[in-house]
Amino acid sequence: MLARLKTHWNAFKRLEPGQRFQTHYRQHRQSKAGKSPVRRVLYAVAGVVAFAVGIILMFIPGPAILFFLIAGGLFATQSLIVARALDWSELRIRAAAKAIRKRVSRQRAALHSHR
Repeated sequence: MLARLKTHWNAFKRLEPGQRFQTHYRQHRQSKAGKSPVRRVLYAVAGVVAFAVGIILMFIPGPAILFFLIAGGLFATQSLIVARALDWSELRIRAAAKAIRKRVSRQRAALHSHR
């Protein structure tokens, strides 16, 4: 089970940022799991449970963000709208992280040049 999850995760990571959730949505919908009404309901229920756990963990120490990401991924397999929103968000988060890294490196360089 863990090996299969790792394989799926590595395949997902190789997809193009900004398109990966939509690509995954389409691949899932074409698969046997995506066509099964029972599995579709199970994915939705698992997404709701992961989201609820994330909310609970917001108020106590724990990895709440991990459960929100899991919930988002599960919902994205069932909804093209959610998949598009996550792709859009991923691009914005990547751009913000790049800008922060660039600013931090400039500040470090400035600190080292004053020594």
